[in-house]
Amino acid sequence: MKKIFTILTLFSIIINLSAQKEYYSIKRDVDVTVSAYPQEGKALEYLKIVKDKFENSGKMPLADFKKNNVGIAFVLSKEDDVPQMFPAKFSFNDGKVNISAIKTDKKDSDDYVEKYLHKMEAIGSTAVFKKIMFSNPDLNGQFEENSNEIFVKEPATLSFVRGTEDDMYIISIDEHFKANVNPRIIIYYFKLTFSGEDIFGNNSLQQIEKRMETDAEKKKIERENFPLYHDVRTDEIRDGLKKIMQYEPYKSNKKLQEYSNGMDSQITRYTIKDHTDAFKYVLSLDIPKEFLDKNFKSFFYEEEVYNIKHLAAHALADYSLGDEKYEEALAFYKKSIFEFPYEESSGTAVIKDIERILLDMSEASYKAGRKNEAYGYLIGLIIDSQNKYELASQDLKAYLKLNKEDLKNFKKDLDKALKTIQRGKDFSYNFKFREASVFFYPMLEQSVKEWEEGVHNSEFYKNLK
Repeated sequence: MKKIFTILTLFSIIINLSAQKEYYSIKRDVDVTVSAYPQEGKALEYLKIVKDKFENSGKMPLADFKKNNVGIAFVLSKEDDVPQMFPAKFSFNDGKVNISAIKTDKKDSDDYVEKYLHKMEAIGSTAVFKKIMFSNPDLNGQFEENSNEIFVKEPATLSFVRGTEDDMYIISIDEHFKANVNPRIIIYYFKLTFSGEDIFGNNSLQQIEKRMETDAEKKKIERENFPLYHDVRTDEIRDGLKKIMQYEPYKSNKKLQEYSNGMDSQITRYTIKDHTDAFKYVLSLDIPKEFLDKNFKSFFYEEEVYNIKHLAAHALADYSLGDEKYEEALAFYKKSIFEFPYEESSGTAVIKDIERILLDMSEASYKAGRKNEAYGYLIGLIIDSQNKYELASQDLKAYLKLNKEDLKNFKKDLDKALKTIQRGKDFSYNFKFREASVFFYPMLEQSVKEWEEGVHNSEFYKNLK
């Protein structure tokens, strides 16, 4: 009799473990927890959408299950009046799984969740996305399949996964939910593609495309009204100041302390106007390269310190251009190239920076009423440009048409200008177009003859008829 009892007990345990690998074993707990929320609201509405989608979906394709992704998590608790929403990450590698709700700074978390729900194409710009996308959680989960879903067992949770090739839905519960009267439940949603069903009513492919077109136009207008080439890196001036102020004589410089204390929030294209005096003061500082090498040079040298003057000069130039102070803009652009050059381990990045400056110098020159100088800077980019040939060619064609230039005469003047190319300051080359003296910055040094041949073979030159 004892043996029969032992066999029956063992059989009961096997049946119980097998049952736990099916969603129906926890469905009642999930239903009770969701229905217990005392008030309606968007969070509860979205939660019910995901729960309903899960319960009406089948087993998702295994190939899609095995992809890393980011999503949102609804954490359910009787202690809260509404479900709490957090960023989430699904990780898979070598047969192991991790499913996590990410608790982080509330402001960053809310920004991520808001974008995931209503503007998914923008989540890549959030602080949380960048952190979680490159995080490496411990993968301790093992998965199995049944007829309805994929079952994942992690050290503290059981998870049930369903979905389609476009969406993944997961419901997780504490492993010991049978013994816990208030088990923690998390419901996850991961959108796998933009082309799938729009379950929240805000992220259809058509809506996303329309928003992206609107945002692109908005950004274009913003860049025109508030130009700033180093859009993100300008804010590094704050960090650079703090670092050099760890040392004398900057540590005791009260004026510098005052300016640094005034930089208590992010510097953007819209707030540069509040820091122009500070930036000009930074340019006046004596910061010897020997001092920088001694205190900040390592295997990865600290670019925000080495480039602090370049970033300030370039930002002042961009601000002056947007503020219609064209002569001032030109002066600061030249300073950013010759007095405070951009320091980067990549020569391509340095040339890209200079070519952007030359393009903006052309605009500033033209708006200052010096059209031949504007032509000259664009000609320089046509002579030798790694990135801006097409844009320079388009701008120059537009100027020539606007000013009703005689193309044959322009071609003759261009040929004369090419004959005047000579070495300039540092790695630049000067030439003269009509009465205007200008310069360009080639990536690789060539002979004047080679540059002439390059221009003569260009589409721009061939179209000067």
